Amino acid sequence: MKSSYWLAAASALAPISGPAFAQAPAPNTEPADAADDTSQPDDGKIGDIIVTAERRESSLQRTPLAISAFGEEFLEKSNIRDVQDVAQYAPGLSYNKVSNFVQLNIRGIGLEQINLGGEPGVALHIDGVYVARPFVGDAIFSDLARVEVLRGPQGTLYGRNATGGSVNLIANQPTRSLEGQVAFTYGNYDRKRGQFVISGPLDGEGRLRGRLSAVADQRDGFLKNLVNSDRVDDSKTRSARAQLAYDFTDKATLTLSGDYMRESDDGPAFQPGSIPGTAAALGGRLDPSPRRFYADGPFDQKIRAWGTSARLEIDGDAIKVMSLTGYRNNHFRLQSDLDGTDFFLINQDLRETGKQFSQELQFSSAYDSPLQWIGGLYYFQENGTLNYAFPIPILKTTISFDAVQKTRAMAAFGQAAYQITDQLKATVGLRYSVDNKRGSTIQNLFGARSVRVRDSWSALTPRFVLEYQANPNTMIYASAARGFKAGGLNTASLQANAYDPEYVWNYELGLKSRFLDDRLQTNIAAFYYTYTDLQVNQFAVGQTFIANAASAKGKGIEAEITARPIDNFTINASLAYLDATFKDFVTRDSFRPALGDIDLSGNQLPRSPKFTGSVAAQYDIPLASGAEIGLRGEYSHRSKLYFTPFNTDYARGGQFDLINARLSYSAPGDRWEAAIFGRNLTNETYEQTITVSGINNGTIVLYGPPRTYGAEIRYRF
Repeated sequence: MKSSYWLAAASALAPISGPAFAQAPAPNTEPADAADDTSQPDDGKIGDIIVTAERRESSLQRTPLAISAFGEEFLEKSNIRDVQDVAQYAPGLSYNKVSNFVQLNIRGIGLEQINLGGEPGVALHIDGVYVARPFVGDAIFSDLARVEVLRGPQGTLYGRNATGGSVNLIANQPTRSLEGQVAFTYGNYDRKRGQFVISGPLDGEGRLRGRLSAVADQRDGFLKNLVNSDRVDDSKTRSARAQLAYDFTDKATLTLSGDYMRESDDGPAFQPGSIPGTAAALGGRLDPSPRRFYADGPFDQKIRAWGTSARLEIDGDAIKVMSLTGYRNNHFRLQSDLDGTDFFLINQDLRETGKQFSQELQFSSAYDSPLQWIGGLYYFQENGTLNYAFPIPILKTTISFDAVQKTRAMAAFGQAAYQITDQLKATVGLRYSVDNKRGSTIQNLFGARSVRVRDSWSALTPRFVLEYQANPNTMIYASAARGFKAGGLNTASLQANAYDPEYVWNYELGLKSRFLDDRLQTNIAAFYYTYTDLQVNQFAVGQTFIANAASAKGKGIEAEITARPIDNFTINASLAYLDATFKDFVTRDSFRPALGDIDLSGNQLPRSPKFTGSVAAQYDIPLASGAEIGLRGEYSHRSKLYFTPFNTDYARGGQFDLINARLSYSAPGDRWEAAIFGRNLTNETYEQTITVSGINNGTIVLYGPPRTYGAEIRYRF
């Protein structure tokens, strides 16, 4: 790490601090028990859910925003281990994967350029720190207090690359009393997962507290390579997180956090799609099964990611101040077969590194007044390198790209909320962002050439909200918010020019209500957005080409329902409808160049299913001994979607109907728990991604996980 990082970190630890910060919500010093959407009060009513989506702790039902919150208990009972699992339960959130890059979409808005130089449209935060590179987005979830999924542009308070929304992972914090747990899971495909957590005071008074958690997770591959009978697409991950919290006074707290993740396995495996392509035509063998294929390889993936953060909070009598300093270091290498046959047409050797530093300062009101405000400053920088090589023996050449890029971003933001009457509140926010990028690429494509690109962009992103508390159990809100995602440099491709920023205006009407003596909760959001200069991806010769569509639009409705019809029985349901299309976009398809210009107006946006939904039912049966039996069933649905803007049948799929189940036994005192579980019990086959490959003249597919099942045992102390 450069000395400037240490200087900036040292300045962040100066005595100037307060609550959470503009880029992501800072976790509480002590996790709120109510921040769990499955825990219930003793009277059988639906428990309150505490979120920090607007930088302050607030009830989910009093937050004028479309947000899904999943607490620790929900994450455990649903066996949620990564972002893909979360997407089954959050309406409007779609998970896809290209190579080892995670693509998250919310309401049709997400990631287009996976390589260095591009940015996601759905922001990801870990422990309050923005994570820039999408290959870290599939890290193991462990020891989390909750996951918050914010839908719609978060341009004012979150800012950077949150045009579609934000996914925030909020870790459990060090506790003032000793606690911990040990858990072990074993399942099919020789799945083995072990977890250890310990937390508690490190001095007699509890002013110094620590927490340590670690996970080891591995399984055999889902696919069989018929060339050598090896199992590929396996997984082997190790991760750990350590935290220290110290109270200087009863109003000043410093929290230090560090996390580390390492993955070493085969990585994802591509299989031929409905158009097998050139490799098959030249003799590459095919197998019709989605779990078997012929491939010459190699398959090797290594990911290493770690990060640190320092959060200093001071609660003044009038003003709260917070400083959050973050640093992340990410590295990966992926070698894989890009045609999915045993004919050596094209393989890839991809390496990428990223080092990012961020600093946030936030100031907010601490007094009781009709006017509540928050404001701050944000700085971000990232240095990245990419080495991309494609050996193509049939052409007796290797295509390669060696790129470096630097990103610098700054922002200032503020938001004020005024309680006009006891029932009516108005909120206005504004953020000014500046992004600068520069990069250079040495392209080796039948001859070397060097390309240098540099550009900068800026934007204002306001937010307006009007909320009306009709009664203690019903809140109605209307909002308008603008989102901005900076342009990019497609450094690792043949594209020589920067592409433009994209902008979105989102208009939303929401209802949050409770009925039947707090046994039925219904949250509904209807939205309409307009997009200008939408960044759209085309894929050819293993490279992404980014164009700016003239305009796009989307509309839809999302609903989340929680019900407790009887004691010990809880139902969580969600449903989302999305109609997201291009308004005005004419371009060429590099896969079908003979068609010339194609008018894509009215085409569905990529990775934007029209319908998603889920239902989870939990019934806990108390026994006379004090033990408890838990029965859980889950169902999730996603309709078909298109993986390219051209809406062709050969790049259409991804629909699923997944059924999960869990049976658990908790011993008296709730210290011991044993469970058996199953996911995708009907062994549904669905596409995570369909990619159109120009050099192979066909399609390649990554499939979702098959049926998995296992048993787990957990001890809490």
